[in-house]
Amino acid sequence: MVEFWIEPTFEQNLVSVIIPCHNQGNFLQACIKSLTNQEYRPLEIIIVDDGSTDNTKNIMESYQGNRGNGFSIKCFYQSKQGAQKARNEGCRFARGEFIQFLDADDVLFSRKLSQQVMAFMNNHEVDVIYGDGQYLIDGFGINSTKGRIIAMGYSSDVIDEMLSGKWVPPFSYLIRRSAVQRCGPWDEKVQILQDYEYFLRMAIQDCRFLYTKGLTGLYRKHSFNTISEQSISLRERTRRRILAHAEYVLKEKGKLAENRMRALAENYRRIARQSYLIDMECFRSSLDDIFRLCPQYKPKKPRARLISSVIGFRNYERIAALISHIINKKNKDWY
Repeated sequence: MVEFWIEPTFEQNLVSVIIPCHNQGNFLQACIKSLTNQEYRPLEIIIVDDGSTDNTKNIMESYQGNRGNGFSIKCFYQSKQGAQKARNEGCRFARGEFIQFLDADDVLFSRKLSQQVMAFMNNHEVDVIYGDGQYLIDGFGINSTKGRIIAMGYSSDVIDEMLSGKWVPPFSYLIRRSAVQRCGPWDEKVQILQDYEYFLRMAIQDCRFLYTKGLTGLYRKHSFNTISEQSISLRERTRRRILAHAEYVLKEKGKLAENRMRALAENYRRIARQSYLIDMECFRSSLDDIFRLCPQYKPKKPRARLISSVIGFRNYERIAALISHIINKKNKDWY
């Protein structure tokens, strides 16, 4: 058990929503509105500004101390230290029995909290409730379009699903305060994929997850954003470090079952595909890890299995990765 890093006492039934915010003044009001429109009460909204230089502070000051019908809004400020630090500070200020993480450019659907709190009331042994998300693609709210659904779905082994690379946006989860305490703070050293590391760690620490079907909110992807080769390399190398640590902990716990090794192998295969031509060391190391985990590894799809048996798995992956890069480059609007 992590030493009490957040206050163990809480206000029963209260949901604390923690919003880290850095230069999201264009979206913060829509985010807050999606909370004040929630069916559920009581609710406290905690906004932590991470050294913004736009109009975020002015917007926050207009809400500071705002109290409505069963909700309150509290604003805090820090020098730029990252979203993880802001989330951790928000947790320390939170008084709720349940914790909701929400990025300042995302929005929740109005029944999200009421449905998930009800699921907790009906499942007292559960630590984490999660649902589905959906991409929202726009540029500063102009001509917004909804994209594909992001779903992990029901699983009897949520660790297996996460190890294989499945995920849902951080807002899709609602968490008991006791699980946040058990998991410990967000890792402030992780530069990218922070939510993937956090919720995978929570699952490995034996928190019990329950899936409730349905969309919980919109995960904003800005149409003006571009992903550089450097950021792709950072993302995939970070994913490798997260998986390596997860493998170590599961092995120490005696819980690295065959299905989980296969899930890890599938994720390393995905990392290799993403890294090809951008970070060849990461590509080669990820293929090595596949066979380290599953020496007799073969692709699931019959066609891939046949071709790789003829030309060799590594050659097949080089060709498949190259084709994938060409397709993704042409189809930029993949959301």
